[in-house]
Amino acid sequence: MINLAISLVSSIALFLVLTFATGYYQWGIVGGLAAFFGLNYYLAKRIMKKVEDLMASVTKDLQNQRFEKAVKTLKSGYPLGNWQFFVKSQLQAQVGTIYYLTKDFDTAMGYLKEGFSRHWVAMGMLAILYQKKNDKAKMTETFEKAVKVTAKESMLWSLYAYCVLKDGDRDKALEILARGLKKLPDDDKLKANHTAVANKQKMKMKNYGELWMQFYLEKTPPVDQKMPHYLQALAQAQGRRRIVRR
Repeated sequence: MINLAISLVSSIALFLVLTFATGYYQWGIVGGLAAFFGLNYYLAKRIMKKVEDLMASVTKDLQNQRFEKAVKTLKSGYPLGNWQFFVKSQLQAQVGTIYYLTKDFDTAMGYLKEGFSRHWVAMGMLAILYQKKNDKAKMTETFEKAVKVTAKESMLWSLYAYCVLKDGDRDKALEILARGLKKLPDDDKLKANHTAVANKQKMKMKNYGELWMQFYLEKTPPVDQKMPHYLQALAQAQGRRRIVRR
């Protein structure tokens, strides 16, 4: 990427200058390494500031139910991926989650496949979509990829176990929850779910609140129960689009 190339070229140039100026290549190495890491850090920080500004704009769009505009804003940041590794995949993951939340699952899948593996929500959504297509192998592969890099997310372990249990494999669900507890031994939600599965009871996913609801794996709460504002807005927008199609 451009940031890496700039840092590398600059460090090599400084290495040569210092080596010839002092007559000692050791000074060239020290100066070159300092230039490489310092410049790379500065350039990366500058790009991430632009990403943060872009995400602030996207948040406002989502809060005001401007979902198409939010997607357009995210895509406008794609060129930043030419400068810094993983920026584009992070933005694609965000786009995928928006399409998933608006229940445009086919479109969401294309973006989620290209999403950043450390975006565990996006990876969870992708795994669920594979499950909906009865592709258990891909579902497992996606979950395994996610827990490998974000092992400290309690919800991810429970979501993985929930999907496996839904496919009828209680023993594997217990194994997954046990793995999660090794990473998060004091997590009460994981403990509760492990106990529930061991006793052949329903998993207590509602303990995760909004995090759980965004995956649409259970029915919408009754009218007299509070639903997160952003999900209400997404549901209303989805309803309006259906009306238009008629």
